[in-house]
Amino acid sequence: MNAFDLDILRWCGQLAAHRPALVHIFTALNGCVLVKGDLFMAVCFWLWFSTQEGQEERREILVSTLLAAFAAIVVGRELATHLPYRVRPVFNPAVGLPDILVAQADALRNWSAFPSDHAVLFSALATGFAFVSLPLGLAAHAYWLLVVAVPRVFLGLHHPTDVLGGAVVGVVIALIANQRLIRRRAAAVALSWRSLHPASFYACAFLVFAEIGTMFSDVRGVLSSVAVLAGLSHR
Repeated sequence: MNAFDLDILRWCGQLAAHRPALVHIFTALNGCVLVKGDLFMAVCFWLWFSTQEGQEERREILVSTLLAAFAAIVVGRELATHLPYRVRPVFNPAVGLPDILVAQADALRNWSAFPSDHAVLFSALATGFAFVSLPLGLAAHAYWLLVVAVPRVFLGLHHPTDVLGGAVVGVVIALIANQRLIRRRAAAVALSWRSLHPASFYACAFLVFAEIGTMFSDVRGVLSSVAVLAGLSHR
């Protein structure tokens, strides 16, 4: 582990050992969907239904950004699967994080730490927001770093470089997706669908927003079950 990660994680571990209230606060933030994905999805709805000038362009940006966020998550999962496994700090004895953190993270024991899925998703969304409004995009980036990333590093779920790596993936994919020509082509089908069949469009949009808001928790559950069943069938 590099010195940059180790110094930050050990400092967080010392704080956790002497400030248990911080552990409870960051654990609550980390587990609260409302202040993470749900808030970002609320911003998407607000931008989508805003009647201010430039509505169609905003909707193009939102569609392209949501597609970019989904693509970024897929890329992030592929990187986590094919890159060398990286144990999460909370399970690495060399880091020496307090036991109060280890018990809360057991469900992630077999998940590689790099890159951070949260950083991938929220950096992609925040970058897309910047194409609508630069101040909004910058505020969204500051928000996810403080409210999403900091608690996960503090709790030992990620190294700081996991967050930085995930952010690079999310930002780059969102920037590519929001190039004008790519954006218009990517959004054309969805916007045409909305015009022709608004009922089915918004029904499906609800499902997409719900899954993004919960970090694709249901999709992950289904895929994990499929992976387990596939493994059993090959025994």
